[in-house]
Amino acid sequence: MIYDSITLEPPDEPWWELYREFFPGSLIDYVAAEHHATTVQAFHGSVFPLPLQPLAYLRAVLECYRGEFSDVEIERAVGFRIKRQQGFYRPGRTITFLIDATVPAREIGSAKITQAAFNAAQRVHASGRAKVLKVPGLYTGECTSFSIFTLDGKTVVFESDEEKLWEVTDDERKKKLIDRFKKFEEELARALTERL
Repeated sequence: MIYDSITLEPPDEPWWELYREFFPGSLIDYVAAEHHATTVQAFHGSVFPLPLQPLAYLRAVLECYRGEFSDVEIERAVGFRIKRQQGFYRPGRTITFLIDATVPAREIGSAKITQAAFNAAQRVHASGRAKVLKVPGLYTGECTSFSIFTLDGKTVVFESDEEKLWEVTDDERKKKLIDRFKKFEEELARALTERL
């Protein structure tokens, strides 16, 4: 296990700031919001959410980008993602993950690695640390994933597609995504009890 040499945290600076020169500012802002949030609601359309990813799955996701990024960049991303996972499930935080029903069937790395990620998601759901539900069937909406964070009484929304991640600042779009999550959760989502 190589990961990255960035391990020390300056006393007056959050750990994610050490990565600002390596990753887009929007990702660093996302991680800051994720870290401070008391409520996390996320819809993922293509892979299991990072907090649910075992190391082999996490690595397999990043391996998809080999060729686009150097080995050093991939190792840095592994270290960054592991750091994000640490302490994610803390007391007093409410977490709901909705995943597209195609995610458990999408092989990442290998069938064994994907099954391990599915099993990990089921364990998290069964433990009560987070609700992990899948959204079956067809639904209206763009092909984006999004996260809704509540921090200091404020709602912050991030949206992503295959190429980028951004904070949603348009109030109308923010409301649309919040309403979409609520609809998915209340009307469509079901427990992650079977593979398909």
